[in-house]
Amino acid sequence: MSDTLRIVHVVRQYDPMQGGIESYVKALCAQQRRQGLDPSVLTLNRIFHKPQTRLPEREVIDGLVVQRIPFRGNRRLIVPFFNPMGLRDYDLVHMHAIDQLCDMVCASQFMFRRPIVVTTHGGFFHTPALAMIKRIYFQTISRLTLNRASAVIACSSSDQQMMRRIGIEATLIPNAVVSWGEMATGPDLIYIGRLAVNKQVEKLIDFAGALRRRGCPRRLHIVGDDFDQMTPALVARIRQHGVADDVVLHGYLSRDDVQALLRQCRFFVSASRYEGFGMSMIEAMSAGLIPFVQVNDSFSELIGQTRPHSLTDFADPDRAAEQFVRLEDSVTEEDQQQVRAFALQFSWPELANKVLLIYQKLLSGHRRSLAARLAAAQERSAC
Repeated sequence: MSDTLRIVHVVRQYDPMQGGIESYVKALCAQQRRQGLDPSVLTLNRIFHKPQTRLPEREVIDGLVVQRIPFRGNRRLIVPFFNPMGLRDYDLVHMHAIDQLCDMVCASQFMFRRPIVVTTHGGFFHTPALAMIKRIYFQTISRLTLNRASAVIACSSSDQQMMRRIGIEATLIPNAVVSWGEMATGPDLIYIGRLAVNKQVEKLIDFAGALRRRGCPRRLHIVGDDFDQMTPALVARIRQHGVADDVVLHGYLSRDDVQALLRQCRFFVSASRYEGFGMSMIEAMSAGLIPFVQVNDSFSELIGQTRPHSLTDFADPDRAAEQFVRLEDSVTEEDQQQVRAFALQFSWPELANKVLLIYQKLLSGHRRSLAARLAAAQERSAC
């Protein structure tokens, strides 16, 4: 047996898909490699919004082995095709998100007999679509399969409460963020995230229209991959409100391009109905951007006590515009420094250490303890 502890992270979508869960897995794997672990990724072989493109079965991305498996279905319902016995090649399986892939892996644990850790990432209640079916599924199938997991990590208090409703006590480990290196210095507004139905990006355009009607138009940058083919409808909405000079749809941008764009901005905006954690907001705050976001459980948990004026309801764009103008007039450079300091609390090394403690507890009874194997790996990496 190799001294290197082998961890496989199982996630429905991964690079080249860009999103919060994908970024989380990539950053956690990078930290685990620094800890002397040997992480890899198991994911599906097609991106949901680009189903015609089949990705390589095996690929190395940023030094990380990514294996992909075929499936039938779409993002709402998938049937993955893989042999669970292949998971015996690893010491521990780390699942990301609660979905059919998670259910299949947990249900087949008796075959490969490895500890399973599940990180919730908000579950699957991101939109009200099929809400009743989702609740029934969660109370029945998810309850049964998740009870086979050795440990569950909740990304937020709302996720932790959600798991308690099916009798599972999850460990709360809030997400970490990869901070931006430079402070934002411009006046503009920016949304960063995928274009998906639950993000309600169209309400940000309504908000931009309300600002223009008030005689105080602001430049709004919308950055993100079009996950739900929303671009034509958003373009039509921009025309409807007469804000073609105010709203810019950038699509997907590289990290360097986003960093350059942030220099032009001062506010992060989001009308998202539901967030598993709110990673994009915290990342934006690490550049000193002041949040102005939709009231939802995750955003309220993160900033409701310290920045109540940063929460609004974009369902009423005129009222939101009025509230924003008041906020904008009151923001100081000290406020920007404070939100940056708040965001920098969510560090990846700290999160990775907390996850490592969970691994250690689960694996301490195996043939060699995690501590011994990790020490051997770290000694080799230091040579």
